[in-house]
Order: sequence, then C-alpha cells, then structure tokens
Amino acid sequence: MRRTPSRPGASRLALITVVLTGAFALACGGGSSERTLTVFAAASLSDVFEEIGERFEAEQPGVRLRFSFGGSQRLRLQLEQGARADLFASANLEQIGRAQSGGLVENGRTFASNALALVVPADNPAGIATLGDLADGDVRLVIAGPSVPAGALTRSVLVELGVADAVLAGVVSEEESVRRVLSKVELGEADAGFVYSTDALAAGDAVLRLPLEETGMRNGYLIAITTNASEPELALRFRAFLNGEIAQSILVAAGFGMPSGGTP
Repeated sequence: MRRTPSRPGASRLALITVVLTGAFALACGGGSSERTLTVFAAASLSDVFEEIGERFEAEQPGVRLRFSFGGSQRLRLQLEQGARADLFASANLEQIGRAQSGGLVENGRTFASNALALVVPADNPAGIATLGDLADGDVRLVIAGPSVPAGALTRSVLVELGVADAVLAGVVSEEESVRRVLSKVELGEADAGFVYSTDALAAGDAVLRLPLEETGMRNGYLIAITTNASEPELALRFRAFLNGEIAQSILVAAGFGMPSGGTP
C-alpha cells in the first residue's frame, strides 16, 4: 500500500494551532481565575485608595480592585439607581445612613476622618490672609454643595466660627465634589476654596493653605458592604485591610486621622 509522505512542517503547524487555541481560550476567560472587587469611594479618597488598592492586590493574588470615585452623595444616588458595587466608602455618616435606610448597604464602619482647610492659588492674587478677608465682595469663593460631605462640613465650621453669613455671601460656585473645588483653585478660577486637609496636602505647591481656626469638627469616613455585593468575602477582606497597619500608615501619611482627632 502506498503511503502518503508526511510534510515536515505539518506536525509543527498542528502544535502551533493547539497552543494558539489554548491561549485564545485563556484570553476569553476560559482559564482565568481573576476576581474583581468594585469600590465606590468619595472623591477625596482618590489618591490614597489607589495606593492602598495596589498594596491589597499585592497580597491577594488574582484579585483586581476597580474604583469609582465621585461625590459621596452622587455615588449613593448611583446605588439607588441600580449601579452595582461591592463596597461604598463615604466621606460622612449621612450618605452611608441614607444608603442603609434604603437597604443598599450593611452597617458602615469608620476607618478615617478629615478636617477642613482653606486654600488659595499659589500666587494668591486676591491677597487673602485671613478668614475675614473672604467677606470682601470682590473675592471669588468656591465651596462644595450642601449635600456634599465637604460642603456640609464647610457650612458647619463657618457657623461654629460665627462667620457663615458674611463668608458664604461671596460664594460664586458650589461644586459636586471637593476635588472640583480644589481644581478650580489650582487653575485660578477661584480666589479661595474650602477643601479637606488631605486635599491641601496632596496639592503641594499648587495651592497655599491659610490658617483656619480649629473647631474640632471633622468628617468621619465610613465604608460599608453593599447588600448585593458579588464578592462579599473579598469585600470583608478589603474592609479589614483598611483598618490594618499597612492601610492606616498610608492614610496617616496622607493627612487623615480618626474622628476623635487622633491618628488611626
């Protein structure tokens, strides 16, 4: 019987085909074991959570963190509208409380706090030196909106200092997040703005921080696991990680503290 001679490259071609097919299957998820943890977090946590996330991923092989940053009130509204997340980190108790009342999250746990800071552009074109200078009718003041945790804290501090009416009269814009307030000051679109202490620290030389009388008022940051979390076990791990030594050292270095005023 006559045999058909084999082609030298046929077996090699078959092997390459098998390898490529397997690689394609892995790329499509057939052999992937990666797990994704979705975290909704206040805008003021952007920098520090990115760093904490990297450290968490390094200790959790096959786990990827996906963050969505924004105003706490906007993130809570997104959850109400059906957005899916495993964790919700808010810059104050009110937004966590409203989310819990709506059956969206479980009990929130405090992991850090933040104080208020007054900042002006680095060149301080309006020549602002004290809080009283904000009452000048020519000063363009930008603050966060009243439903934003930083905005609520701003109003509370000004009331406590007895200057709320005079200072708030100069507000030209109310923003949906504290990071937008900071951005407008950095760009010179505002003469002054109230942000968190951590934002002022992170901005470095882009802004000048002015003295602000200490009132003892701080916003507590809470994190809660959502009731429809797709990765509840991973969510528990991340929540515990936030209160661990690594994450707390990162928070302290960024200027965060505990509600009592001490370090975490």
